[in-house]
Amino acid sequence: MTQGSPAEDRPIDAAGPAAETAPPQSRFPTALEQGEFVVTLEAVPAASPSGRGVDTLLKEAEELAAYGRVHAMSLTDNPGGGHAIMPDELAKQIQQTGLDSIVHFSCKDLTRNGAISRAYALEHMGLRNILALTGDYPKEGYWGVSKPAFDLDAVTLIKLLQDMNEGLVDADPRKGTPAPSCGFYVGACVSPFKFTEAEQMTQYYKLQRKVNAGARFVISQLGFDMRKVQELKQYCDLHDITVPLIGNVYVLMAGVARTMNRNQIPGAVVPDSLLRYVETFPKGKEGRPMFLEHAAKMFAVVKGLGYQGVHLGGFGLKVEEAREIIERADEFQPAWQEHLREMVYPMEPKERQFYFFQTDPATGLNTTTPVDRRKTGNPKGRIQLMYRAMRLLHALVFQPRTPGFWLAQRACHIADGNRLLRGMLHWEEKIAKEITVNCRECGDCALPHLAYLCPESGCPKNLRNGPCGGSYRGMCEVYPDRECIYFRAYNRLKLVGREEELRDMPVVTRDWSLWRQPSWITYFLGRDHMHVDIPERWKPKPPPEVPKEAPKPAEAKEKPPAS
Repeated sequence: MTQGSPAEDRPIDAAGPAAETAPPQSRFPTALEQGEFVVTLEAVPAASPSGRGVDTLLKEAEELAAYGRVHAMSLTDNPGGGHAIMPDELAKQIQQTGLDSIVHFSCKDLTRNGAISRAYALEHMGLRNILALTGDYPKEGYWGVSKPAFDLDAVTLIKLLQDMNEGLVDADPRKGTPAPSCGFYVGACVSPFKFTEAEQMTQYYKLQRKVNAGARFVISQLGFDMRKVQELKQYCDLHDITVPLIGNVYVLMAGVARTMNRNQIPGAVVPDSLLRYVETFPKGKEGRPMFLEHAAKMFAVVKGLGYQGVHLGGFGLKVEEAREIIERADEFQPAWQEHLREMVYPMEPKERQFYFFQTDPATGLNTTTPVDRRKTGNPKGRIQLMYRAMRLLHALVFQPRTPGFWLAQRACHIADGNRLLRGMLHWEEKIAKEITVNCRECGDCALPHLAYLCPESGCPKNLRNGPCGGSYRGMCEVYPDRECIYFRAYNRLKLVGREEELRDMPVVTRDWSLWRQPSWITYFLGRDHMHVDIPERWKPKPPPEVPKEAPKPAEAKEKPPAS
């Protein structure tokens, strides 16, 4: 799907959706599709609607547009869970300078209806380059902590935007009204910088799900272990993930490095070995050139590994510093393999760091042979009695076309028609599932997709389609004393050789109309996202059509007598 003009400018064909047009693309997607090496620069909008922060950002956009080697400015959507000006209007002004913009679109503050509304507004403004993100959990703000939304996650947001591209959203089949199609060019993120096998593999599984949902380009999370940067490119090549891959190059500062090393920025980690190295740099302005040189070497390595672009970022990064990094990278490019070997910063203890590919003893880098994950161990290798019991119960009762399923389905059908029986069944389910999985009564159960772990009670973001990027050594971003639910699910599934179910499971969204309803009834009667088959006679019958009476002919009016 190419980028198009706003939907209202397209001719509407009477027989279907908006007619396909082929308006010229903006520079960023055109460069990616033509195989050009691209550079994007990340900017964080200010917390105020005007003033120095906004003025400086727009001035920098003008300078980057004049420079010519930066293809787009990427605008964040309230990183860290705080509040700031939305990037949408700023992105529109940036594009007026002649520089492309990429709008970050996160799920933490919007319901799916809100996401559709914002997407249509972006389409109307001609802002079609979108980076789809799950988003950081809200932090302390005005009147305390804001209520998190997370009605969608990155996978379902990408799927939603792709459906909007195809004109599949908001169509009214009763009236035959075609939905306007959009022209979003949607990107995704992935982190290759995870410590444990479970975290890393679920990141890669979610990447494949994002691409299947419609992601057109991928930007890596910031990180500094160049062997992991090499790993991500090799993983994509091995699994035929052919969308353009853009590597993140972040310019450190000493204070930022210490903050990341303490895991105080979700998903961003500075290993101890790198922190010890950068603390040898001179303090203050005297050390800044060394940080820029380090970033320029990373830039050269990313390009040498075959990435199709670099995503530049850094606290307080100025335009002249970005230019210096780009131009110094040209000087470092011929020796990029040497810089790759010297910029391996594993998380410690390094003997426990998971790498997807085997280690080359000569270089310390990756070979092209994946590790045998059957031999990598499992931190949860003890017998999982609860998982095995629930898997057996599912096979006997909840698996379609089995005798147990047939009996349970008919029992639920009978209970559904009797208020007393329905209430008894509801309380039986509530007690059983609260004891076993701390059920929250969503009515649209996702237990079979996550090794019988509940995403509503086990994940603060209620994620059903893969983990966020904020976990650290297997622990949750929001509650560091709890294990990430996907870390637990992977380890459960690995015990029985079924971990790839987390890659192949369907894209799941929750139907909120089922809240506080018994999920056994909604499942067996085909009302939840699983949509199991039910007997035809159980399906609700459409109301009978009432024949319309023919309009009565108007009675002839009596002519007035002639005068």
